[in-house]
Formats: sequence, C-alpha cells, structure tokens
Amino acid sequence: MTSDHFFIPKKAIAGDSVDITGPENRHLALVLRVRPGDEVRLFDEDGARYRGRIEAVARDRTRLTLIEKHAAPDGPRVRVALGQALLKNKAMDFVVQKAVELGAVEIVPLAAERSVVRSDDGWERKAARWARIAREAAKQSRRAAVPAIGRPVMVGGLAGRSEPPDGRFVLTEKGGPPLKAFLLAPPQGRTPDAVLVAVGPEGGWSPAEEASFAGQGFRAASLGAGVLRAETAALSALTLIDQLWNS
Repeated sequence: MTSDHFFIPKKAIAGDSVDITGPENRHLALVLRVRPGDEVRLFDEDGARYRGRIEAVARDRTRLTLIEKHAAPDGPRVRVALGQALLKNKAMDFVVQKAVELGAVEIVPLAAERSVVRSDDGWERKAARWARIAREAAKQSRRAAVPAIGRPVMVGGLAGRSEPPDGRFVLTEKGGPPLKAFLLAPPQGRTPDAVLVAVGPEGGWSPAEEASFAGQGFRAASLGAGVLRAETAALSALTLIDQLWNS
C-alpha cells in the first residue's frame, strides 16, 4: 500500500478544504507523522484524484487544502460486476479484496439457497467491513473508483439488471462451455459494455436457482473439469474477463 495515497469521501469536501478522519487520519498523523505544508495524494469514491496540502494535524482529524484536482480516469472498456453468493467471513472478505484488485466495478452479494451465511446475519457490520476492504483494495491497486457493494439479493432479483444477454454468465459445476470460449468468440465479434458473472456458494446452485438464471438469460459456463472453491472460481473468472476483454 502506498503511504501517500488516501481516500476521501466526496461529502467531506467543502470548497477547497477537506478533513480526513478515522483510519486514514491515524495513518497520516501517527504513522507518517505529517506536518503542515506536507503534500499528499488523495482519491474519492468516483475515482477523482487530488493533491492536498496539510494545514493542521490533530488526534481526530487532519485538515488539508486541495491544490489540484484531476477528473476520474476513463473506466474499463467492459464494466464487470461480480454476483457472489454469500460466503463465510474470511472467504467473502478475500473475494471482495481480490475482486476490486481485478477490476470489478460492482459486487452484488447473492443470498443463495445453499449459502451457509444468511443475508440478515449482522448485515450492517459486514457492509461496513466490506466497504473498508474495497476502499483499501482500490487504494492499493490504484483502481479508478471504489466499487459499489449493495445489499444481498436473491437470484431472482437479478432480472432487472442492465447487463445485456451476451454479458450474463453463471458459473456451474455441471458442465457447460468453458467461460474462455464465450470470451474469445463474442457475438458479432463485439464485446458487451457490461458483464455480470454469478458465482455460487460452496454447495452450488439449487435446481430452482439454475432455472431462474436460465430464465433471466444467463449463459451457463464452466472453468474446466476440476471443482474449484467458490473464491477461487470468482477470481479465475474475473481474471479471464480482465485479461481477454479489458487488457
């Protein structure tokens, strides 16, 4: 993690002034021990970049003046959303972190029938932790923006999403063409603008969920003959999409 690159929420900016609080302030004040006049780099949730000058340092906040701003860089050619069935804490934390590093612009937690973790189990606490992990991963990997992480939804709740049919994939252990084959030969030779790839829980999708995916236009895809852990499958799929469609 770079020591001079810090997250600021847009709502904290007032004109050309901003106060940094919480963990970012502790890093500035107690780890880096910045002083008035020092300059640091900053970014917000939309990916805009700033150069800031330290004006005052206190235990609870660091005040800066913004002396330079750059609009967010262009996003990826194909916007990739990961629909991840809820996993146990450490596994889900890992998926969130690595999905951000691999360029996912959104993470959609899925309340799958066979998920061990329930969607109402300490949701607010989990949402705050995932948001923090996503910010730190975006900061470390210099991604353009911090991905959105919504509330858990059922598989049937994906019907209203905007991804086109050629950009909807569901990973399955029951065969199906390799995901790579879809990516190497997109319809009409054109990649879609947006992709949603759904990854199931350790117990796999239920028959009702598989039918729901099919009814919503998702294409069943595999990652080979082996059976991968859910977190491994998610990162394998995101890596393939990033390398073949966004590199």
